[in-house]
Amino acid sequence: MFCQVSFDHWRTTIMHHLAPLSKPQATVLALWSFGMVLARSCALTAVSSLLAEGMQRSEQTVRQRLCEWYYDPARKRGLKRQAMRVQTCFAPLLGWVVNWWQGTPNRWPSMPRPWASALACWPSVLSIAAVPSPWLG
Repeated sequence: MFCQVSFDHWRTTIMHHLAPLSKPQATVLALWSFGMVLARSCALTAVSSLLAEGMQRSEQTVRQRLCEWYYDPARKRGLKRQAMRVQTCFAPLLGWVVNWWQGTPNRWPSMPRPWASALACWPSVLSIAAVPSPWLG
């Protein structure tokens, strides 16, 4: 079940760690990730259906909002829609993951020496893990 307080906390966390995102972009990323966890699925229909019910909005409205996350700017509705430059988020995302993983306050790109060689193989690891290619730069 959708919980607004938990969602707001998650959106704030995303906005803190992925500062290059605008508030609307961070909101939709939070909706996607929060919805996938709750729905236990990454399927658009499952996520939009669950979020729509919990947010008391029409499923089509939520679906459209989620779809526009990955549309080209020309396909987006509205005058202020813009493309998201995923490359600007890769370093903050990687830093967030590494900080969480290590449990220490290290910051990207000033990472300990052992991580430099480990991170050299990340593009191949990420491509195997089905990370979208724009994130790989």
